[in-house]
Formats: sequence, C-alpha cells, structure tokens
Amino acid sequence: MYKNTLFTGKNYGSITVQVFKESNTNQTIFYLKADNDSLLPVMDVLEDTLKKY
Repeated sequence: MYKNTLFTGKNYGSITVQVFKESNTNQTIFYLKADNDSLLPVMDVLEDTLKKY
C-alpha cells in the first residue's frame, strides 16, 4: 500500500520516460518503458500525447 498526502492506494507499477535530443536533426525522441503489462493502456495515451510535442 502506497500512502501519500494526496492519495492512498496500491502501486500497480511505474512508467519510465526518457527524453533524447537527436544531434543531427534536433528532433526530440521519447522512450517509454512500463514495468508491467497492466500499464500498457496508460503508456499508449502517453505516447500519443508525446507524439504531438
């Protein structure tokens, strides 16, 4: 059980976001990794949102 001043609940996992800047094109590249498959729907939303950046 994870407890925070804003919420209490079970931690289902983490999504790591790494940000890279391509040196030749100056393009921003995002790499996302979920530590379990139950987070894949959330990761899809994050990927779609980051593609707009």
